[in-house]
Amino acid sequence: MQNAVEKTNRKSPRNAYDRAMAALLGTLPGLLNQVPLPQAHNVLVAFSGGADSSLLLHTVCDAAPALGLSVCAAHVNHGIRGEEALRDQSFCADTAASLDVPFFTVNLDVPALAAASGEGCEACARSARYAFLEATARAQNCGVILTAHNADDELETMLFRLARGTAASGLCGIPAVRPLHRDNALYVVRPMLDLSKRDVLAACADGGIPYVTDSTNNTLDYARNRIRHNIVPELEALFDKPQAAVRRLCQALAVDEDYIRAGADALWQACHDNPAAGERVILAAPLRQAHSALRRRVLTRWFTENGLDPEAKHLAAAEALLAGEKGPLCTSLPGDMTLCLRNRSRWLCLVPTHPEA
Repeated sequence: MQNAVEKTNRKSPRNAYDRAMAALLGTLPGLLNQVPLPQAHNVLVAFSGGADSSLLLHTVCDAAPALGLSVCAAHVNHGIRGEEALRDQSFCADTAASLDVPFFTVNLDVPALAAASGEGCEACARSARYAFLEATARAQNCGVILTAHNADDELETMLFRLARGTAASGLCGIPAVRPLHRDNALYVVRPMLDLSKRDVLAACADGGIPYVTDSTNNTLDYARNRIRHNIVPELEALFDKPQAAVRRLCQALAVDEDYIRAGADALWQACHDNPAAGERVILAAPLRQAHSALRRRVLTRWFTENGLDPEAKHLAAAEALLAGEKGPLCTSLPGDMTLCLRNRSRWLCLVPTHPEA
């Protein structure tokens, strides 16, 4: 059967598996300590059945007694791959049962959901998957969703964002710990970012860990697959361990990002010292006095929280408006909104371009 379950035999010693286990034991406690929730040690493993998540589930189960973890697993059948997806779902259920792990699964029709919402299939699958993971985690009183992103995923993400275009924050890679929402009631933790795909496959082989293979990962139908199969091998031929180099870069940029974000948060507060003014009004003076790096972040956040999706040209127009350069005191934005300076240029305001009668 094509793409059948990959089976491996346990070897002694299990060098690659032992290294993966040591990496998890060295990384996961520190990551969980960053989660400010009493239920942080109740973890839900996002389990696709592939090599990455299979290694994650097995190592987390092996480490659970030492780390005091309560573990459950969840799997989403997106309704895209037919019989192969049903095979994966059955494999995940059997694996969880063999590990004595509570298992939760759902069958979705992502193509229908995408058609109804207008989203692309990949984006719709991701949002639907995380919605199920969130609902399951909350129902099971889990504070953490564990995902199996690895160093290759981070390299591919960086290349994808560089080519497509991104802000500086987009070059920080995949965060190891992040709140799922602003309420900080549930966190996503990724303890395998220091492991390459080669590390993962070697650990599965040495640990005798079975897994399934998603046939769509081998096609060139998606941009990320083309990066994985065509570009990453060229980088590996030119440079030694480009995954590790990109990981170091992402970690360094993340430190800078934390500092800049703190400055942007302080500027945000300074621009909102009058709650009665409403969400669509902020003070202009603090923005004028701030560095452009902070100003653009505050403007982007303000626009986004008011339902807008501004492009770089709109941020540039807003900055020109604040600088008082020659021209009108208003500029148009997407979403049928206009940005204006009012009250002797004291307030920056968002107003409907075509107000209702």
